[in-house]
Amino acid sequence: MLAPLAKTTIWILRFFQWSFAVIIMAVTAYFIHQFRSFSFHSPRETVVPLIFSILAIIFTTFSIIGLYFLSFQTQLLSTFLDIILWVGYLASAGLLRRNYHIRGRNNQLWQRLYYGRTSIGQRPHGFKANVLLKLLTALVVIQVIFFFFTMLLQLWVAKKNRDQQRLSDTYTEKRFSRSTAGSEVPPVQDEGAVHYV
Repeated sequence: MLAPLAKTTIWILRFFQWSFAVIIMAVTAYFIHQFRSFSFHSPRETVVPLIFSILAIIFTTFSIIGLYFLSFQTQLLSTFLDIILWVGYLASAGLLRRNYHIRGRNNQLWQRLYYGRTSIGQRPHGFKANVLLKLLTALVVIQVIFFFFTMLLQLWVAKKNRDQQRLSDTYTEKRFSRSTAGSEVPPVQDEGAVHYV
């Protein structure tokens, strides 16, 4: 009963992981495009979330499609990929540590965008950059939490499926052995009767 519920929970979390990864990819790609227009190097706090969001989109797409058809080995692989993506988003959250301030002016990435735009004579669009930066940091933190939970749930579901498979195999072997034993014909004992040739 709990395993189907856990799979449904994983499916819902996968859908949100996919959606948030798409948003993070779009926001970081926009930031990278902005920095390149200033002839600036793209900071790591935009590149790392972009890379792991692309990987998350690919992984969660296949996971959403094949969640209910995964074998035990594939579920373990899925758990391993969860760990990789969790570590990647955790690293992204660490790189964004100077951008969790409420006021946009105190955020390092906002400052780079603001002064980069003004240096080439463009409007700074400070409010827009602040909103996008807050969205980026919030979704990265949420992804860290979501991938941690799906990692644990996926491992638990894989263990349950393995246990059920073992029980099913044991039950099948017992039934087969009983049916084989019941089909054996007992040998006819010779009670000393006289046989004529």
